Amino acid sequence: MRWQWISLFFIFVLGSLPFCAIGMTLGLYLKSSSAPATVNLIYLPMGFLSGLWMPINFLPEVMQQFANILPPYHLAQLALKITNMDLGFPVVLHLSVLAVYALLFIVLALKSYNKKALAGLKRKSLSVLHPDIKRPEESKFNNLWFTSLNNSNTIFINFK
Repeated sequence: MRWQWISLFFIFVLGSLPFCAIGMTLGLYLKSSSAPATVNLIYLPMGFLSGLWMPINFLPEVMQQFANILPPYHLAQLALKITNMDLGFPVVLHLSVLAVYALLFIVLALKSYNKKALAGLKRKSLSVLHPDIKRPEESKFNNLWFTSLNNSNTIFINFK
């Protein structure tokens, strides 16, 4: 009985990674004023369709099939497997679906973050960064060189 509590703890901690990645991705793609509403429009139906609030068997057949691709369904099935109340699919299936969601949304979040960081670097005034830095000159290779006025420090940034 004690091992079930410990197993559930680790499943829920590790199983939250795909949801954190989805939230991080949405937070980076959306404006701050629209993010809470959009997250609610995604997470609440996803939880309902995954059978978190009522058994999935009560849903129409089409929705039951759709639930099989949603991450909350697979996290719930992992938790139910520990208590021997799951639908009988292999653990590897549930883990792999959660891992694919986590990796997919982590990659999307990193792409969005890098895009925003690059745009921020291009917009930011260099005089704010350091008073001794001259304005950058862009080479034909899309690189920026920053050289201080006394030429003691040089910083190279590649934007490829």
